[in-house]
Amino acid sequence: MEQETRNKLQQATQQIRRLLEEEFSEQLEGTFDILASGKILASAGKHLDARQRLTRRKLVDAIEHIKAGGKKPQESVEEYTREAAFTFLNRFVALRMLESRGLLQECVSKGDQSSGFREYTGLAPGLASLPDGGYRLYLECLFDELSVEVKVLFDRRDSASLLWPRRGALTELLDILGHDFREIRPIYCGPDFGSMESEHGIISGTVMARALALHGLYTGVTTVTDNPFY
Repeated sequence: MEQETRNKLQQATQQIRRLLEEEFSEQLEGTFDILASGKILASAGKHLDARQRLTRRKLVDAIEHIKAGGKKPQESVEEYTREAAFTFLNRFVALRMLESRGLLQECVSKGDQSSGFREYTGLAPGLASLPDGGYRLYLECLFDELSVEVKVLFDRRDSASLLWPRRGALTELLDILGHDFREIRPIYCGPDFGSMESEHGIISGTVMARALALHGLYTGVTTVTDNPFY
């Protein structure tokens, strides 16, 4: 694979990584009172509704679990933020890849204008009343469907799945996937993807081999293991 293509892939991946880490860090501090310094306020703020209070409780538990492993408070918050960003990036790149290989109806390449989502809302017009028109619910339904076979990647019960990008960050992420990644589309469709994914930390070859094997389309051999993308 040409060096120029490798550089584009790395640049796009790092751009999304920074975007998600900044977004999730802002949410932890601004919404859930979990500070970047590692300090966690004793009780949930009055601005949180019941669902957000439950999310905060799970976030605190996840960070405390990391701390129990020997990490300092600040390191624990940083590790959780990276893991949450990594998980979200993995899932969206996986969806984009499955789209490109024709294994999944268009769902992220055009954001909420993707044909799959338009069809979904056509069957459930009531979704229009949701703040984002039901786009998050649609994507979570895809995660749940895919998790039946590839649970390690799409399981929403994982504590790293507690956060979701706000509209501005999600729009920027989808723009990168829909435009910047278009220039390196052969990576998604060609046999080199298995080696590139480990090198740039997008997603583990083992996970995607399992996903693609479900459709009998993955023919490469890989021994890559999960690596952080940062």
